[in-house]
Amino acid sequence: MPKFLFALLIAALITSPLAAQEAKADLRTSAREALQDGDFARADALSPLLIHARPDDADALLIRAAAARGMGRPEDWSEASVTAYRVADTDFQRFDAAMLAAQAAAAREQFMRAQVWLRRADQYAPAAARNAVALAYRQVAARTP
Repeated sequence: MPKFLFALLIAALITSPLAAQEAKADLRTSAREALQDGDFARADALSPLLIHARPDDADALLIRAAAARGMGRPEDWSEASVTAYRVADTDFQRFDAAMLAAQAAAAREQFMRAQVWLRRADQYAPAAARNAVALAYRQVAARTP
């Protein structure tokens, strides 16, 4: 399946910019659906195609980070989420990236680093998520030596 989507993306890039945008949208939709279905391997396989097309695509990097989290790969998860934070265009992307980076740090037992990322997440958290960020911060702080 990913080889077919990659071929579709390449063909679209050659034929027209509009077709390329449609192909990337299809890839993004497929990757998000894979995440929602818990098919982390599929989402992980599709994310490099999106990132290769545009390395500063925060959404593609967030997909990669979430897939790596689901697959239990904290190094990849951390790298993708930190990069997503750096290139994020919106507060929502920054919040998601910071939360993923905090979770990756905690998974690696880097609790001080997790606290830093949770502070960053709090700066961009939607009102409905503020209590969850505060709770996560308290839990991580309690584990910090």
